[in-house]
Amino acid sequence: MLDALDKITLGAFLIALSELNALPTPLQQKINDVGQKYAQQGDAAISDLEKLAENNLIKALYEQARRNIQGRYETKELNRYYDPDNQVQPTVTHPDAIDNIVVTIPLDPLEILAIKILISADSCIEAKRYKREIENLLG
Repeated sequence: MLDALDKITLGAFLIALSELNALPTPLQQKINDVGQKYAQQGDAAISDLEKLAENNLIKALYEQARRNIQGRYETKELNRYYDPDNQVQPTVTHPDAIDNIVVTIPLDPLEILAIKILISADSCIEAKRYKREIENLLG
């Protein structure tokens, strides 16, 4: 599951791709590899995207997109009435209760788009196609 910074990184990378017209084949292949890794390992591939964002073709666009996304962020007031130390905790568990449960967490819609874009034969064209949706998902 994406945390806020990973979501910004992923969104900025996708927006940067949408601003490009084409990528050299070796760079496109690296992006495809990261897309495959993302599809298999989830957000563990974010650090690979950060490395790819250092590429001269992508860097300035990525940094600008990241600034734009962060500029839209608004701090929200915390709940003043929530006191975690003063919450009622159950004292008895039901004998049939399951102690450990595995739940599959669905992918964030941005992650679904990211995988589609990153594994595409032409990530720039695919990112252009979904640019408005990417921006909407970023808020």
